Formats: sequence, structure tokens, C-alpha cells
Amino acid sequence: MGDVFSKKEGKSPTRNPTQIARDTNLHTNKALSKSTPDLFEEQKPRRRKFVKIGNIKVSIIQGKIAEENADVIVNSVNSDLDLETGRGSKALADSGGDAIQKECEENYPGGITENEVAVTNGGNLKCRKVYHVTLPKWEDNNKQAITTAMTNCLTMAEQYGVTSLAFPPFGSGYLNYPDDILTDTMLQSVVDFEQLFHSTSIDSIVIVCHRTQNSVYRAFERKARELSGAVSQGGSHSCKCGNINVIIQKGTITKQRCDVMVITASKELKLKYGALSKSVLEAAGPDIQTACDNNYPSGVDHGDVAATRAYKLHCRFVYFGSLPDWKNTSDNPQQVLTDFITNCLEKAHSHDTKYLAFPTLGTGALKYPPDVMAKTMESCIRRFDLKHGDTKLQHIYIVVFDRSKDCMVVENALLKEFQVTKGLTLKMPSAPPPTVEPSAPPESPAPGTPAFFLWMYQYQDKPPSYWSIFGPAKSLKEWNSQTKRERYKLVKVTRQIETAVSKIVEETWIPKFVGKGRDGAGLEDLNYTNIQVTKVERIENTELFEKYVQMRGKLFHKAGVLEAPFGQLGDLTSGVKKRRIYTTGKADKNVFTDVYPEINEHYLFHGTQEDRISTIATQGFDIRLTDKAMFGAAVYASESSTKADQYADKKSERDKSKPKKMILLRMALGEIFVTETEKKFARPPCKSCEKDKCTDPSHNSSGHGSYDSVVVDGSWNFREFLAFDAAQCYPEYVITYQRV
Repeated sequence: MGDVFSKKEGKSPTRNPTQIARDTNLHTNKALSKSTPDLFEEQKPRRRKFVKIGNIKVSIIQGKIAEENADVIVNSVNSDLDLETGRGSKALADSGGDAIQKECEENYPGGITENEVAVTNGGNLKCRKVYHVTLPKWEDNNKQAITTAMTNCLTMAEQYGVTSLAFPPFGSGYLNYPDDILTDTMLQSVVDFEQLFHSTSIDSIVIVCHRTQNSVYRAFERKARELSGAVSQGGSHSCKCGNINVIIQKGTITKQRCDVMVITASKELKLKYGALSKSVLEAAGPDIQTACDNNYPSGVDHGDVAATRAYKLHCRFVYFGSLPDWKNTSDNPQQVLTDFITNCLEKAHSHDTKYLAFPTLGTGALKYPPDVMAKTMESCIRRFDLKHGDTKLQHIYIVVFDRSKDCMVVENALLKEFQVTKGLTLKMPSAPPPTVEPSAPPESPAPGTPAFFLWMYQYQDKPPSYWSIFGPAKSLKEWNSQTKRERYKLVKVTRQIETAVSKIVEETWIPKFVGKGRDGAGLEDLNYTNIQVTKVERIENTELFEKYVQMRGKLFHKAGVLEAPFGQLGDLTSGVKKRRIYTTGKADKNVFTDVYPEINEHYLFHGTQEDRISTIATQGFDIRLTDKAMFGAAVYASESSTKADQYADKKSERDKSKPKKMILLRMALGEIFVTETEKKFARPPCKSCEKDKCTDPSHNSSGHGSYDSVVVDGSWNFREFLAFDAAQCYPEYVITYQRV
């Protein structure tokens, strides 16, 4: 990967996943020059206040950040990376020299999106690197933007072995973040980070306030005193068990954030029975009980592990298990406890889990002695560490229920057994850092296999990895449970995505068909032969995408039952028509990810008039509006941008002076019925009799059922792709273009 702190001049590393943080930071501090004090001008230094957070010394000073001597100086800038637009950025550029701005322009020609970190060399500054981030203005309690920026910078610094960073007070000045919010959030982000990386290379963080920012400085002082008090009082306790960090913490396990949460329940996995499992049911929602019923209809034996998705819990997966009552000596409860802990650790290891949370197993209604539980936990973890020296499991949290009457007894038993030392551990991380690799879902099979299809049916529930506003840090259900937010966002895409989308438009354009056919009437008179893309935006609508994912999941389930991928279009036709989908052949596979050709999921074009874009982005497609179309009421799509262009304006109002719109949509075609004839379909036809209104129940019960979509491949200029359920389509990209 190379030493990013080399003194040698040259370009900084190009962006990669560790430099791209997915979250909801919109730009703008272009008006900083109007009201933000110059963070870099000559100032009279003030004495330092500091607090020790784990092994990290956090200092708060009033001074000149451009003169700080640190490995990294962090800069808050607008999304265009124009260092001249804000006083702070301009002063940094003045002190650091022209090389910083030049490097921004060379390595980030499109600027950074709201969720990226740009890295440049330090120029003449007393640092090796500058991290550039962008924040939105304060609104709707969006303190998560600060958490994201802090976490991104700290995690990137950890990856490259940085020892010291200097930050400005994020969100102060023009961005108008309240003092208490920005100070609490910045320092808490350090606490959260230190919990995840106890052995971090970072040992010094300096937060530099401008001399006029007295209220911000005082707010940092107050927060530092609170943290100092937390250190003296303890909080939680940690120790090393071999190479694994074990953290003993009071709290409620259902509120923890980790990769995997371990929960005990009845053997039947009926979660409403038992205080702990009932709390999980309430926190995760009824879907988790449905998953238990479907995947483990016979329940689980004592000591075994049942794995499900976490749904609304703040983790990825839940490991359920059942323990016998301590008094039931015939079942050897201590051995069962040992087996269960060991099985959880082994399963976590096989799934490359990094963060695992246990309750104090058996110490509630089952009456396991706390000292037995503690000794068993310690011995299992130690044996596991000796067996798996290369495990990715880094942190194990043992959560002591703080409302239990035996809370102190249980905690003391753990402290005695693990011989822990006190440390600052205020709470579990509020958000996983962007460089933490997601753990694989339980039993992840090889792609393309029947087991993979059924796995995808069960576990896919995240937005695409490249979404920036409503990103994959939360599940679709979590996003959609937040009522106080806009239904969708129209997002400016990265330069890479814009280039890739433009390429598909250009390479599927067929000049000889401009103005041809009934739908192209009136275009031939405009005397144009091409179109030029001027803008690409992405629709991020989690409600629509959840419906699409659910429909896509049904197709995965169907493929799993059939135990084979669906036939590809190129294999379903013959002769001169034996060709695959054009758009897919032109798509950059490094950009168009999270697409599954095994179920015939493809990107296709949909032409529409500009005044309908907002409705489609909000509500999706409405097939009721197409009942008079040639092949029936459906969502129509094309593999050629020329075909989509035919629908961009009314036939009676054709022009080439105004910008036009088309949509690049996802379409989950499933099993495709190919026809060469002109016929109106009410729905995809039956696979047995090829009638769209089949009434023979034996055709469905025989396992054949119906096709999922129709492709019309006759004597017309273009193939037509028809989906008869709007949920099979997701309108992802809005393309603005000009006829030329």
C-alpha cells in the first residue's frame, strides 16, 4: 500500500474504501469567509486543557492550527475542495503553499462528495498530511455528521499508523452547530474510537479553537472535566485475554453495538418467554421471531447456536442458544455452558467477526452461580485464543445487566476472574467505523449456488454500498422507521459514476434509429444525431428500494427452489437475435455493483417527460398509466438510450433546445418470456401453457408457475423489456442530457 507519510513529493493516494466514508454530510461552508473567524491567523496562545481517553491524550487549546506540529492536520472545507472559499481553508493554503490546492485539483477533480475524506500532502505546514472533510449546516439535530467526520479521520489515521492529529472545532462559525453539541460529539467520537482500537497508534489529539471562540473553548473545558471524572470513577473494565480485548460493562445488551450479539432463549426459540429474549423481540421487532420460526422450526438443542439477522438491533447478527436450569444436574449445565460459549466463539471466528457481545449467561432465572459463569467464560475465551492465534475477533464485551439485584455480585465475579484493570469505557460505539469490514452473514454460501439464492432471500436488507445519504450503515427497515426525514434524496453522484453512466448512454445510442418508428415521430425533423449527458443524479429512496429488495428476494427464493440461476436472455433466443442485454455489456463492473445477473437483474433505460420525474422518484412507477400501451400495462424499459429519448417529450412538442431527462433503472426480470408477436399481456404468461390468463391450477401446483417478465423481440427496431409489477423496478439514476 505504501507509506502515505513519506516525505517524498508526489500525488497522495487515490481514493479507496478507507478514504470514502458513507454517511449524510452535505457540503457547504462557502460562506465561511463572511462569518467564520480565521482559524489560522496569528493568535495569542492559551494554556492547554487535556483529558486522557484510554492511551490517547486529547488537548484543547486556543491557538493557530496551521502552526501545530502533528502528523495530520484536519481541514473543514467545501465539497469542491476550493481552499480559497473559506477563511480557514484559505489561511491553511497560504501557510502550506500552492501545492495543497494543486494536489486537490489533480487527485480530486470532481471535488469530494458529502461523504469523502480527501488526503493531500502537508506542503509547508508542520504536518505530513492534511485530511479534508466537509460538513452540512446545522439542522434537524444532524450531529451524526460530526461523528462521521471524526470517525473517518481517526480510522484512516489508525490504518496508516498516525500518532498525532490536530482538529478544528467541527461545525463552529457559519455552520452554526451549537457549542455543546459539537464539543460533546467530537470528544465522544474519540471515546468510541478508543473503545474499538485500544492499541491504536494514535497517542495525541489536539483540538485548536480560535482566540475569539471562547464559548466553544469553555464548552470543551466542561466536557473534558466530565470525562476526567469518568476516568476517576471507573466506568467499565477491560483486560487482555491473550490477543483478545475483554471489556466488562454495565448496561443493557440490546442497546449495544457490535457485529454479533449472543442471547439465551427457550429451546423452542419462542422469544416472548424469558426476560432477555423478550427484550430482544421488543427491540428487534417481530421479524426476528419469524426468522427463528422459519429457520429453526424444531428450536435449538442445549449448547447449540441458532443464527439470525439482527433486524432493528444495533448489530449485524444474533446468536441464540438455550441453557438448562442450573438445578437440572442430569443435563450437566456447566458443560452445556462451556459448549455454548465455545460454539459461539467458533461461529464468530468462521464468520470473521470482530466485535462480539455476551450477556452474563445463566445468572438470571436459570440461577447459574456468578463465579461459575465467570470462570467458564474466561477459560473458554483463553482456550479459543490459544487455538486461533490468527482470529479476527478483537473485542468481546460481557454486559452485566445494570438493573439486576445481583448486578454487583456478578460484576465482581467477572472482575476477579479476569483480573481486569479499570479504564475509560463510557459506552459502546455509536456507529461502526467505516474501515471495519462487515462480518459475513451466517452460513454465507458460494455465489451462484442454490444455497446462495436462499441466503440472499433471507439476508439482503441494506441499501447499496455506494449510497451516500441513506447508506448501508443501517438496514432499510431502520432507515424507514425514521419518520422525520425526507422521503427521498436526489444526490449528485461521484465523477466515476457519472462517467460510467454517460458511457452506457453513449455506447447504446444508435443514430440510424433517431426518429424511426411510431414512438419516434417528430424527432427526425430536429436534425440531431446524438445526445450529450450534462448531469447524472442518483435517487436514494429507501421506501421504494425496500419494496424492490423484497421483490428481488422473492426471485432469489424462486431460483433457490429451482436450484439453478434463471436462463439468460442470450440463451433464450436463437439465430441473429441471440444476444445478451446491451446495457449490461457496456456497464463498468467496478461501478455497477450489487447487481445479480443470476436472477436477471439488469440496468435498463426508461424514457419519460421531465415533469414526471419527481413523482417517479417519490412513488415509483405506476403501471396503471400504461394500460393503453402496445403490450399491456407494465413498466417499459429499453437497452438503448435512443429508444428512451423517444419518450422525453410529447410528439407534438418536440424540440432540441431544452434539456431532457431519462432514467437508468434497475429491473429484476427473473424468468423471462420472450415473444416475437404483438400482443397485449395482462401479466407474464404461464410456463406450462404460455397463456397470460391461465386458470389451470395444476400448472401452478406442478411447480412450473409463471414467468416473471416479458421481452418483446420481434421485427421492431428495439427490444422492449416489460415488468408487470412496479416493485420489480427501481429508478436509480436521473440523466439530464441535450440533443446535439
